[in-house]
Amino acid sequence: MKQRVVQLIEETIKLLQKQKELPRFEIPEISVEYPEKEIHGDYSTNIAMNLAGKLKKKPIEIAKIITQSLDQSLFDKVEIVEPGFINFSIKKQYLQEQIVEILDKGEK
Repeated sequence: MKQRVVQLIEETIKLLQKQKELPRFEIPEISVEYPEKEIHGDYSTNIAMNLAGKLKKKPIEIAKIITQSLDQSLFDKVEIVEPGFINFSIKKQYLQEQIVEILDKGEK
């Protein structure tokens, strides 16, 4: 699941580069972690803060650009928190579907 969130962030950055909303640059390793507090969602990334120096923009601005273009179909909530964290809450339905898929594969 964590890898899927990383993949979505990377795809979004590449799309934004293609659309020229972000300049071309080598995308650094994207860190997605479990937040310290449950109220901050299921996963969190600091990618906007990592890109701030490279893009010469405030992390919060970069986080807004990323989240506006991010495919949010598997999230209940995507939240930006100062100074530029992006927090993700996964839809419970999506998690249930993934469990069923895993169980189905195990039976075959």
